[in-house]
Amino acid sequence: MADLHYTYIGRIERGENNVTVKSLEKVATALEVPFEELFRFIQPLEKGRDTYYLSLLIGKLQARSSQDQKRAYELIGYILDWKDE
Repeated sequence: MADLHYTYIGRIERGENNVTVKSLEKVATALEVPFEELFRFIQPLEKGRDTYYLSLLIGKLQARSSQDQKRAYELIGYILDWKDE
């Protein structure tokens, strides 16, 4: 339904593949859920941890377009706002 190969979907589900924003949008559309719903159960990092994952995230975002960076920023905002509720 998402026009993605089933083995690719499986690798994404198991965390074996990095996924693009475009592929995530296809999955959300196929599932008929809002984009941010795909991240509903992601737990934020505990306070006081080092910035290792933050630096990885920044590295990934630097290689993306401004539009993708904006989407990621909005998505992170949804995740953090959801966690605060």
